[in-house]
Amino acid sequence: MSFFARHLADEAATARLGAEIAPWLRPGDFVALEGDLGAGKTTLARGLLCALARDDTLEVPSPTFTLVQSYGEGRLPVAHFDLYRLEQARDMEELGLDDALAEGAALVEWPLRLGDALPASRLEVRLAITPEGRRRAELSGHGTWQERLARQADISRFIAGAGWQGASRTMLDGDASTRSYEWLKRPRIGTGQREKSPPSAFLMNWPQIEEPTLRDGRTYRQLACLASSVTSFVAVGSHLRSLGLSAPEIYAADETKGLLLLEDLGDRGYGEMIGSGMDMTGPYEAATAALARLHGQPAPRALPLPGGRRHEVPTYGLDICLIEIDLLTTWAWPVIKGSACPAGEVAVFRGIWTDLFATLGGAQTLMLRDFHSPNLIWLPEREGAARAGIIDHQDAAIAHAAYDVVSLGQDARVDISDTNEAMILETYLARMPGAIGIDELEFRRAYAVFGAQRAVRLIGLFVRLAHQDDKPQYLAHLPRVAEYLNRNLRHPALGALRSWTERHFGSDLVSRLAKIGTKPW
Repeated sequence: MSFFARHLADEAATARLGAEIAPWLRPGDFVALEGDLGAGKTTLARGLLCALARDDTLEVPSPTFTLVQSYGEGRLPVAHFDLYRLEQARDMEELGLDDALAEGAALVEWPLRLGDALPASRLEVRLAITPEGRRRAELSGHGTWQERLARQADISRFIAGAGWQGASRTMLDGDASTRSYEWLKRPRIGTGQREKSPPSAFLMNWPQIEEPTLRDGRTYRQLACLASSVTSFVAVGSHLRSLGLSAPEIYAADETKGLLLLEDLGDRGYGEMIGSGMDMTGPYEAATAALARLHGQPAPRALPLPGGRRHEVPTYGLDICLIEIDLLTTWAWPVIKGSACPAGEVAVFRGIWTDLFATLGGAQTLMLRDFHSPNLIWLPEREGAARAGIIDHQDAAIAHAAYDVVSLGQDARVDISDTNEAMILETYLARMPGAIGIDELEFRRAYAVFGAQRAVRLIGLFVRLAHQDDKPQYLAHLPRVAEYLNRNLRHPALGALRSWTERHFGSDLVSRLAKIGTKPW
């Protein structure tokens, strides 16, 4: 059982503890709130529920008489139970505890009324009033909560050690990785030296998680040379900032525990601006200028780290290319075709990509891998290339310069019209690629090859995320990515791939993938 305790100076501190717990919660979580009458259980619940709803004015009455109050606001439905008047544990069936846990989380005051029905996996929060009249909270984790609570204790110590104790914490929507993020905001204060500190920051939480192995005892992340710790983020971010680019500053770091406190670059994400119909000429000019500055530098084989250490930058070679395109035959093929891809067709598909990859020469640079709208922030107050904030760069590798331009011009998360894609490519070509020793025709050919490769990888990846990781939201992007694949297949160099795709999936892959997104998983 994991455990930590905290003194609570007043009612406001009790509510803040509830707000601190809010980002920890997941569907199925049972939080047991224990303590005598007046110890602050409902106050803590109110702080938690207001934080989830991101609404400090949310009404959270005590459920003493109703026995249960349900809240659908925020990222997670929560049911707040008070079992003080519960006569028998079986009466809980009528209150809907099982349904509440199936849909979201449950906060339960007087949980011992459940007797043997008390869940084995739970977070216990015991509130008490000390003889001196102070409140004390003791948190203990049982079952799966043991490791989770220990992790949260580490995070709380890290935040406090960085001087951000008392900051509100808001969980952000997750991505396709094992990382999670929280937005930290300092409480309002009066005048003084403290005002010089940034008012907000982001917490990156990157725990080490055991992943399934694919071959030779290695995981997909290892085979594809994807980053597995914050160390690469630290190294690559430092390199980008040394070039005058806008990667977030690191305020505090604990590489061993996988925790970083990062500069808040704002909320003007490229994706939101595209969705609002904003003219993207300026933001795309800044993004292509950032790529040109990055690509104009010699490819660094290693990047410095604090303490004299070095981060070895991986090279994106044929082995990684094949691991990534295997996602289509391993995951998407069975869903589309209804059976596993025959070994012979896997070999043919790999052979096509081996031939294509062999024709890509020169223009090796530092590639950021996912240089697209979710990872770009518009910073109009800065100048030139620095107006494009880059918030995701830990998977950087040495690769062809065309790869990042494809990521930007064929964005998997938002629709990029032919016109905007052409504008992005032309803007980049106006600065490059002569400076890196490659002619325009060769670059456009490489752009089509990497565009097709990226589309093939993402089609397989999004299906895998839906099936293996229970993230069906990624299926909505499949038709868009298939349309990008069609654009790339128009290039004459991709004739063999076009023939293979049409032979097995027909001429309308877009509509076939759109149907995948409508299936219940």
